[in-house]
Amino acid sequence: MINGFGTGTIGRLEQPDGSFRTTEWVLFFFVPIIPLRTYRVVAEGQLGGIPFVYLNRPFRAIRLPLDIAHVLRIYMGLGVTVGILFGLGWLLRRVSHG
Repeated sequence: MINGFGTGTIGRLEQPDGSFRTTEWVLFFFVPIIPLRTYRVVAEGQLGGIPFVYLNRPFRAIRLPLDIAHVLRIYMGLGVTVGILFGLGWLLRRVSHG
């Protein structure tokens, strides 16, 4: 990712075994636009997969089918955030104009 544009992971769904699932997205100014793929991230040595580093600890990322429920939660959170920002902008405009 360069200056908020590119790809990055959003979300972290903890699993009972200590691993977590995350989804990789195309980002536009740090805003998730298009989901690409979902990964299960586990500590190195637990399962096979591609090498992955998270918080300077060795992990493996196992590619999973795209987690549609996770994608919808991210889009819903984005919608709520945009709604709040527009609502605050509208409220501030009304207050400043008397």
